[in-house]
Amino acid sequence: MNINKDKIITPVLIGGVVGGILGVFCCLMYIVAGALATYLYSKEEFIELESSAVVGAIAGVIAGVIEFIINFILNMVFLIHMSNTPPMFSGFYSIALAIGFIFSIIFGAILGAIGGVLYHYIANR
Repeated sequence: MNINKDKIITPVLIGGVVGGILGVFCCLMYIVAGALATYLYSKEEFIELESSAVVGAIAGVIAGVIEFIINFILNMVFLIHMSNTPPMFSGFYSIALAIGFIFSIIFGAILGAIGGVLYHYIANR
């Protein structure tokens, strides 16, 4: 492995800072999804404030569903390795998954709409 130690510092710091910020603001992905969707839609035609919220909310819901699917797959892999868990835990886990899915959709819609509205205000100053 040949890594230039002088050139690695900047990319690792940028990646670490971005990862740290996204880790602290766990719901930031929904806001970014809403803002990005609104930006992409507004490139095609003018978008009003209410439409920005709707576009952002839909993007947030899609982000929530995708996040849930990825987390579900990762958690199933984790549970396969814990094959000797008590049956009570599996029942609890099913309920936790359902609640997590519902919250992903609700928070995705709300925060995606906020992202769409934020982009609208920033772009139309």
